[in-house]
Amino acid sequence: MLESSKNDYKSLRNIVYIAIVFAVVSCITILYTSLFTARLVRILYATVLIGFYFIRFKQRKKTFQLALVFFWMRDVSGIYYEASLGVFFYFGLGTIAYLLLFFKQLKNLMRLKFEAPSIVATGLFTLACFIILFNLKYLLGDASEGSSVIYYFYFLGTSIIVLILLSFYYYYRMGSLRALIFSFAIFSLMISDVSSYFGYYLGVSPLFLITGVFYIIALVLLINFLARPSLISEENRIENDLI
Repeated sequence: MLESSKNDYKSLRNIVYIAIVFAVVSCITILYTSLFTARLVRILYATVLIGFYFIRFKQRKKTFQLALVFFWMRDVSGIYYEASLGVFFYFGLGTIAYLLLFFKQLKNLMRLKFEAPSIVATGLFTLACFIILFNLKYLLGDASEGSSVIYYFYFLGTSIIVLILLSFYYYYRMGSLRALIFSFAIFSLMISDVSSYFGYYLGVSPLFLITGVFYIIALVLLINFLARPSLISEENRIENDLI
């Protein structure tokens, strides 16, 4: 058991090294090659990181694994983003991935007694998120005028917001490092998606640097959330105390 944990730590450390290399490659690709090439590189590093997790780690959390698969499928559909079906699948698969994470974490948290955080703080945060979300169309001007993309983004954005709220509550209830890592992973995914949207429709290519780096960070954090033995053990102890 101890040997297995040591091997897991070594594998997680290797994932970080691999992710750093891919982050550098992603930035170089975005700066010096075409958008199509950058999308191919994104598929490459998503395949390597997600594939490494599936092959190396024995933990089998099926819903989380399915969410990772949907994120990967979204990356593949991004190759055909300029086609109408490509746009639909890109946003649709992303929304499904976020909702899978949301309902899985909600199911886990339902085992604990509900404790309401600050109603005012939660309400203000939620209101601010939805105001920003529904004003994106006006911030982007004519970039998506006459397009259904903005409505796809509303669905995707709503799924992100509810997942962020749940991740905050998750950390509020558990207070564990694992919960914090999950929250940062979701926040990184949000930054990646929003910067990608603005980068593409406003034609601001440097924003794709943020997209790539934060997506890699999110994948590494999610893999650590799912597979790091010490984090899982710590949270199990906290959960047993709370039940």
